[in-house]
Amino acid sequence: MVSIDLSEIKDLIQLNINAKEIVNLLIAILEKSESSEARLELLEFISAYDLHNASYFEIFENHLISDAQEEIRALAAEIILRNYLEVGFDALEWTILNDSSPLVLRTIYSFAKKSKSSYMVMLESIITERLDIIAQKYKITIEEVPFLLDLGVKFMNNNFYIGNQDFHFIYENDILCIIKDQHITELGMSFMKEVPESIGLLSELELLDLSFGYITYLPNSMIQLKNLKIINLSWNEFTSIPDILKTLKNLDQIDIANNNVKFIPKWASKINKLIIEKKNKTVLIR
Repeated sequence: MVSIDLSEIKDLIQLNINAKEIVNLLIAILEKSESSEARLELLEFISAYDLHNASYFEIFENHLISDAQEEIRALAAEIILRNYLEVGFDALEWTILNDSSPLVLRTIYSFAKKSKSSYMVMLESIITERLDIIAQKYKITIEEVPFLLDLGVKFMNNNFYIGNQDFHFIYENDILCIIKDQHITELGMSFMKEVPESIGLLSELELLDLSFGYITYLPNSMIQLKNLKIINLSWNEFTSIPDILKTLKNLDQIDIANNNVKFIPKWASKINKLIIEKKNKTVLIR
């Protein structure tokens, strides 16, 4: 295993060593490294440089196609998207069609949505076809698939089950999605640190269980969850009831027990069923 001390390389940078020489040195170390963590650190370091040099492309292509670690493949995809889009188009297309990693697909999808260059438009068309295949597997609308990407659902796993003729569900690790009429209508996610912004895509969501996590805030996109009726935020790290919830007119129940909430806003006190653990503290209404 090659020992890497990036501080020494940073010293070279401060000495104004030619950037190409530094990249060459980093790539030489990268090719010899057997450590996934070291390769990822090196790729992140290399990505800060101007890499518009065709001689480097093959190295990043090899990492995109064959590296076992999805974080490295995702970063290699990002580097190729930024620096070698034309020459790397075939490699990116192969990745979209064959890579099973939601992280890698999400990386390419996010870039394709941001740019309207001809190559990006073609990539967006290809990845839309892949998302449609995923949508068909899970019997959901294609618009909701990017949320599954953000959750990290492993599409190649046997994680889709038939409930009965009325509903199906995805179950993987600490994630449970109930699907009815091609929409995720109930969602449970535990041990989450934050809620993906793409949750706003779940237009028919009625029940959301985020209990037992490390969440301190909810994304603004939740304003789009017009059909949400029940939300469970218990056992998280909220210090107040999120204001975004007052915009959800169909919300009938909020469980925010076992957080650090010290007061209840007036709008929340009007919720039909508000569950809040008072313990030995006084919870005020403001």
